[in-house]
Amino acid sequence: MRTNSERAAAIEKRTGEIKQQRRTRQGRLAEGLSFAVCLVLIVGTALAMPGLMAKQGAAAGTGSGAMAGVFAQSSTAGYVLIGLLAFVLGCGVTILCHRLRQQNREEHDDRDH
Repeated sequence: MRTNSERAAAIEKRTGEIKQQRRTRQGRLAEGLSFAVCLVLIVGTALAMPGLMAKQGAAAGTGSGAMAGVFAQSSTAGYVLIGLLAFVLGCGVTILCHRLRQQNREEHDDRDH
């Protein structure tokens, strides 16, 4: 038979395990949603680019190789778009690396105990 203090310790341990599982599940859900949102933004931007380039007019495509240029006719929209996408990509990679490092630390700590 267990004593009351042993039972209380077992309950606290199990409660901690359940809370940890819940945090892990919520973290994975947040990561999945973040990935989905980023994917939707990238695909949406890729689908919108032909329309944006068509609105610039036929004069933008007169030069050699200018059809692929976002910066045709000194358009500031291209600069803003590229800057915004670079910022979002940088944030996403930073968050991903932070989460992977945190997950590796937790796995390493679990192995030690």
